[in-house]
Amino acid sequence: MCGIAGSINLKGRPVELQTLQRMNDAIAHRGPDGEGYFCEGQVGLSQRRLAIIDPQGGVQPFYSDDRSLVLIFNGEVYNYVEIRKELAEYFPFHTDSDTEVVLKAYQQWGIGGAIERFQGMFAFALYDTRNSVVYLVRDRVGIKPLYYYLADGQLIFSSEIQSILKAPEVKRNISTEAVASYLRYQYIPAPNSIYTDLHKLDPGCLLKVDLRQGTVEKSRYWQLKIDEGKRRDEGEWLDEFNALFDEIIRIYVRSDVPFGAFLSGGVDSSLVAAVLARHLDSPVRTFTIGFEEEEHSETPFALEASRLIGAAHTEKTVLPDHAEELLSRMVRHFGEPFGDSSAIPTYYVSQVAAGQVKMVLSGDGGDELFGGYNSYQGTYRQYLGALPPVQEGMVSRFISSLLGQRREPSAVDLASLQAAHNRQREGFSTEDLRRLLAAHIPLPERIPFSPFAPPHKIAGLDPVTRFQAQDFNTYMVDDVLTKVDRMSMANSLEVRVPLLDHKVVEFAFSLPLSLRIRPSANGDALITKYLLKKSAMRYFSEKFLARPKRGFGIPVVEWCRGSFRPLIEGQLRDRSNPIFNWLNYLQVGEILDDFMTVNPSRVAQVWYIFMLSMWVRGVHEQ
Repeated sequence: MCGIAGSINLKGRPVELQTLQRMNDAIAHRGPDGEGYFCEGQVGLSQRRLAIIDPQGGVQPFYSDDRSLVLIFNGEVYNYVEIRKELAEYFPFHTDSDTEVVLKAYQQWGIGGAIERFQGMFAFALYDTRNSVVYLVRDRVGIKPLYYYLADGQLIFSSEIQSILKAPEVKRNISTEAVASYLRYQYIPAPNSIYTDLHKLDPGCLLKVDLRQGTVEKSRYWQLKIDEGKRRDEGEWLDEFNALFDEIIRIYVRSDVPFGAFLSGGVDSSLVAAVLARHLDSPVRTFTIGFEEEEHSETPFALEASRLIGAAHTEKTVLPDHAEELLSRMVRHFGEPFGDSSAIPTYYVSQVAAGQVKMVLSGDGGDELFGGYNSYQGTYRQYLGALPPVQEGMVSRFISSLLGQRREPSAVDLASLQAAHNRQREGFSTEDLRRLLAAHIPLPERIPFSPFAPPHKIAGLDPVTRFQAQDFNTYMVDDVLTKVDRMSMANSLEVRVPLLDHKVVEFAFSLPLSLRIRPSANGDALITKYLLKKSAMRYFSEKFLARPKRGFGIPVVEWCRGSFRPLIEGQLRDRSNPIFNWLNYLQVGEILDDFMTVNPSRVAQVWYIFMLSMWVRGVHEQ
């Protein structure tokens, strides 16, 4: 686990080592265990290392035996042991690192053949000096970040935006479209960033940089596919998942350093921690944080889960005066406006864990893959209508027969359901944005069902699955995974996400809807993440797993009206604040007054504007 950065001059001019060093210093937190540089001619590569596997042997940049290949690598290839056995027939190995496996896989199979074998999370740059080609690659799901700036014949890339901004060539031209998109969604959807020439490399994509031609070509090597065509009974699906997930946890715990697990007490993190505990000879170390405001704290549930699996559990209570000091550091790590307030508890649980271990497993991805979000329940009810109660033993057959007879939604149905789902994902509606944005700022486009196809072209796909796929391709990558990566790496902690292994992803999107969401036995409620809960029942009671979903967030209303209020009011009532180049000052004041005195539901809007202000003053103007 590391941070990477580099600079490539497409016009042949040499890269300056001092620029690389400044970029690398900006991501030192991602790799406190070492640094390395390659700087020859028009290509410069640098890396910061957090040593997890083979601390002595995996030093980077990593070179082929003849030094014609140079690799900088961020992440983990979990099945490197199995790939190495294949490659050992052709190559000698000098280390026990997965980094060497990545390089030799390229030597044997080329870039496409190598990537298709990798099971893991990664972002890497590989320079093939003989062919004058550099490849920049991001993992299938987008667990590891990769940003790049492309303008004036210069390609500059890094794991974090703040690193790219250290290069003197980079122009900080703000995208007003990105400002508006941020206010709509609380993040800026890929491939865009807050700056016009700075981009996110999409998950499952690579850039091929041809140094002879001076060209950059982007291509996709993997994308989400949805296949609900398999016919099996519930027991067969459950057995397959249990076997698959057990094997994934087995290879995910390959590590030469201490590790543990995040544990909120929810279904996803509890299942991950429970399966992890099965693979260890000593109690698994688990970590959670809570708040004094009991209605927002999940510590009792995490404590109960830890007791049931025999974990060595650590928890910490976070107070608002702790968090206020964090905000200015937080915006630097994101590098662009980011409005998800759950970044605060993510930072603190990472800090707690980093005091004892260098790597943890987390339960991220379970909601998108297995239908956990509350918004999916509304879609399900509208799509299938009221459902009669059924007996427990009849549930699977009943739902299967019902779904086999379901009607295909009309274009009108889809538009209505899509609008309802969008409202669940938007902080500001279109009308709100019209009032908030300055006259010269265009309204942002809404995120489509998928970056690759609109919903009306996915024949036969039910709306719940459509919206799961939409969230998987957008919200999960650009919000959830971004938050976890930045806040964990700010604490030099690696987070592995076994539920987002691409094999689990492909399994989950082949499940019938009835194994993700279904009515309860008496028909008075819906069971979300049905198959995941069935798997977790090997370790936890049905009652423990049945509690309502609670988001992982701070007591944001109480804190914004309390400890954070002077800071928020001080910035958002200041007419000289640069955010008023884009926002209507009077409208911001109205939103703030309404929230502080009457309407707590406007807290998200206040928080988005406040974090935009924090970013402008803490990053853009620095």
